[in-house]
Amino acid sequence: MGNVCCSNQEITKDAFVSNTLQPYEEQHIYDDAYNQNDEQDMIINSRNDAINLYMGSFVQNDDQYTKQQNDVNFDSITTEEGEAKISTVQIKQTLYTDNIKMDLDSIKAYQLISKNKYEDHDFLPNINSLTSNPDQFPISKKVIWKRIDQIIPQGEIKVFQGKIEPNDIYQGQLGDCYFLSALSTLAEEPDLISRLFEIVEYNPYGYYIVWLNHDGFWKQVVVDDYFPCINNKPAFSKSHDNEIWVMILEKAYANLFKSYHTIQAGLPELAVSDLTGSPFEWIFTRNVEETWNFIFSKIEDEKVNTKVKYILNAGSNSDSKGGIEVKDNTGIISGHAYAVLDAKVVMSKDGQERILQLRNPWGKGEWQGAWSDQSDKWTPQLKKECNLSNKNDGLFWMSVEDFCQKYSNISCNYVYVNNLYNSIKIDFKNQRNYAVISFKSTTNSNNGYIQYHQKDQKNFKNIDNSYDYSQVRMIIFRGTPNNIISYVGQVTSYARNGFIKVNLQNQGEYFAIVQVNWEQSLTRELAISSYTEKEIRFDEKNVQFIDELSFIDDCLVKIPPKNIGEEYVYKNDSQIFRYTNSSFGYFYYVYVNQSTTTIFHEHLIMTKLEHLKICPPYCDSYSFEVELKPQTHKVVKYKILPEGEGNYQYHFKFTNRFILSKESLIERIIESQSNKKARKVKGVETQVYFYSMFHSDGLAFYYQNETQHTYYEQLKLTLTNLKSEDNLDFSQTVNIKIPPKSEKLLKFKEINEEQKSSFKLAYAAYFKD
Repeated sequence: MGNVCCSNQEITKDAFVSNTLQPYEEQHIYDDAYNQNDEQDMIINSRNDAINLYMGSFVQNDDQYTKQQNDVNFDSITTEEGEAKISTVQIKQTLYTDNIKMDLDSIKAYQLISKNKYEDHDFLPNINSLTSNPDQFPISKKVIWKRIDQIIPQGEIKVFQGKIEPNDIYQGQLGDCYFLSALSTLAEEPDLISRLFEIVEYNPYGYYIVWLNHDGFWKQVVVDDYFPCINNKPAFSKSHDNEIWVMILEKAYANLFKSYHTIQAGLPELAVSDLTGSPFEWIFTRNVEETWNFIFSKIEDEKVNTKVKYILNAGSNSDSKGGIEVKDNTGIISGHAYAVLDAKVVMSKDGQERILQLRNPWGKGEWQGAWSDQSDKWTPQLKKECNLSNKNDGLFWMSVEDFCQKYSNISCNYVYVNNLYNSIKIDFKNQRNYAVISFKSTTNSNNGYIQYHQKDQKNFKNIDNSYDYSQVRMIIFRGTPNNIISYVGQVTSYARNGFIKVNLQNQGEYFAIVQVNWEQSLTRELAISSYTEKEIRFDEKNVQFIDELSFIDDCLVKIPPKNIGEEYVYKNDSQIFRYTNSSFGYFYYVYVNQSTTTIFHEHLIMTKLEHLKICPPYCDSYSFEVELKPQTHKVVKYKILPEGEGNYQYHFKFTNRFILSKESLIERIIESQSNKKARKVKGVETQVYFYSMFHSDGLAFYYQNETQHTYYEQLKLTLTNLKSEDNLDFSQTVNIKIPPKSEKLLKFKEINEEQKSSFKLAYAAYFKD
């Protein structure tokens, strides 16, 4: 008998972001504002749906153009003036695989007819585009909306002026440091910014078009060139000189989520994902070595791997008094997002040290401790090596030890510049439990990520603050539900986005199973996306919604054990083993019988069980029996109950039997020569041989008659905890007959596996022709 005690947990509600989550902890959401020019700084939160622009959304301001507009063939109207310039096609193609295109001709036609600058009627220059609650966003009462040519002289306005650089970005009186930190890290690679713009020069018609990834889908967002101002200066973000790309992206993001107020607080990794479609993960910074390895490995890999850009952002600790954006005596702002740009191992007068470079998205305000700009740790050589500039530009260095003291977490987005993106909407409107999404990889060796995307909380900020992210489980296999070839990967998370890193070695069919434990009733939609080197093809016709997974056992058995090498291999037969695993809301046993001759039977009893319930066809959670024929497997699964919040415990004992086939049992008896004895007739040994052998399932007697005569035996047997499998009654003498050159097998089965078994025998024998 064996005894095992275990406890475990699935991803829980508080383990809230990605594959490297820590249970029971939440990530800080950066909610800040930069106080500029002594104006009051404000806190902003917002998310809204992106617009789909059709001609029906245009409102004519002059009745005289109404009839003329009705007669216009929009497809035929062109104009050279104000022509939209498109970003590099090669870069643009990496954003999406679908042919999504805004009807630019319709916009141009409207401008030609109306002779007015474009005005977005879904995001008007009024207080509603600032906030739905002016009392919670007091700056909205001070703002005046102005066209960009009322802020900057028309001849000096530039979308991009010179090279795109992180130092272009200045935060205003809007608490979106997380968004601006995301922009600053992306600006290290200018193409990651420029590819978002359809119009890259000043547009006198008053509109700009940018790409944003909203809830898993790339969308074109059209914004007019009205911007909130105070004292004739932009109230929120801006760039240096007269370029406006930061203002446009910030307004497009606010437009997407219905107001500036809604985008006030957030996480930089989510913003980077909205700007790139990239997956992300994050870790807490409690462990210095783990933190350093997380950062340094990515910095070093990026130097040799030209395919990927690691976008690193860190969140500083909250103020102990609960304040937002409180600067401590070392210069670090509490509850603030910082970009992490570099990591180096350097030699100082104190020996080898590990240092990190960070950037404050405010463009000023720096760390004042060891390795700061004016630190005495710097040598002339190190200053040159690290490009140190002694100015308050928001860039600074610090040791990894100090970093772990001052920052609570760090995130990394995996941005692959040339990866292709595709996505599909999954609508659980019929309240089904599972969605099965089939898809195809068009080539072999297709690396990348498959992601799920829940709708962002900011979409519902002005509707229902109770909206929360739900637990999503996603698992991917190669093949089809009717022919599962191999396991690819899985994720379980409460995060907005989750991903599975995939290496699709083979061209052809794959499928994902998605289950959502909904925490809210506002929507039943999410998206599944691919972010891969080569194209992934989704088809809505290949999405099935079902209540029960009839093939779940076939899926679970394809998932390798989490701890390879920890399978329990039975001593009696090394070709029979079992292991435990957890996946997709189940804790389960997998029994595998790879032998060709042995039937395996096990009785398992749970002596302790918490937050687990056995699944059909079994009924008793505390006891089950399995029987495996040769070359088969079996899954016994328990549902992980929600009241345990992912935690569960079990303690079990087991007994088992290994039932050999007749041929295998005889072969084993002969090989072991177990208790081989020659039978005596009238006191003389004969060529009739008798074997007795205890085995895992009981007792076996084996006779071999090598003579030319029929052998007869009267067998008297006393059995303890044994009974005949041949239905012979050994309470009295039993007659045994074995013809010449023949054999006979008698089998006895244990009655109680926990008691000892034994036998005593006496016999009388003779030959007869």
